[in-house]
Amino acid sequence: MALSPATRWLLSTLLSCYKACARRVLRLSRALGLGATLSAEEERVVSGEAWDEFCDTLKAAGAAMLAPGAPRDPFNQAEGYRYLARLARAGLENYLECADVEAPQLCAIANGSRAARVCIGSDNPDNLYENATIDGRREYVVRGTRGTVAYLGLGTQSGRYGAKGGLATVDYAEADALTYDDEARTRFTVVLAAERPPDWQGNWLRLLPEPRDAMFIVRQTFGRRADEVAAELTISLRAGGVAGGRPTPLTPARLDEGLQSAGVLVAGASMMFARWAAGFQAHTNELPLFDQER
Repeated sequence: MALSPATRWLLSTLLSCYKACARRVLRLSRALGLGATLSAEEERVVSGEAWDEFCDTLKAAGAAMLAPGAPRDPFNQAEGYRYLARLARAGLENYLECADVEAPQLCAIANGSRAARVCIGSDNPDNLYENATIDGRREYVVRGTRGTVAYLGLGTQSGRYGAKGGLATVDYAEADALTYDDEARTRFTVVLAAERPPDWQGNWLRLLPEPRDAMFIVRQTFGRRADEVAAELTISLRAGGVAGGRPTPLTPARLDEGLQSAGVLVAGASMMFARWAAGFQAHTNELPLFDQER
């Protein structure tokens, strides 16, 4: 439903006034010792500060649309803002919806073939990348079917997207090196753990217990996408976990952290690829090598 500019302004003003008054009442209650004592993360969520900062970061990310060299025509500007909206969706999926290490999920964020496509920047249409957020101190089991995709690789990484220190590869295995559960080499099982469990002699990918933040990644590359079947995998906790099982209750700290990380992805990725685009424009119809250190 489209609202007139005057109606939008009035609605925004009324909601802002209401929010400001509600926050003053909340602060007064806290000063008088009324209600439960909250942690810093709980206070940020209850007061709305965490949400406001997320929205402010999204607003600031619009600077990428005004970067040097960015096209200014209405069509490309509209596509640019849709790109920012897709980054916001990708960030919320990766850092909030799929960030429960007790009930991990494989997410295909940068995937132009999904029904509601998400493209982050310089995406390769022949690749399908999936990742799951996990805990380096826990044990997980991955079960999969090989499919017919030309290339399949599985890996573990220490850290997470956007975190200090970035991501460091810990272990990696290609499909040809796996031990399969059947003679037809169609089904496989892989355990992820800091040390090989004494009761497991099959496929194992190592995790680092410190830092606890870790990722499980799946890389698939197609030769002819229309003729090949992608591998399908599930991941769960090894000790009684069920793939796609019961998620743990969302905590204020996890919400706050997820919103911050999602906002940083939108602002950071858009500006980074704006710089890349400017660099590409300086070498029309050429493919110079990137600086390897960068």
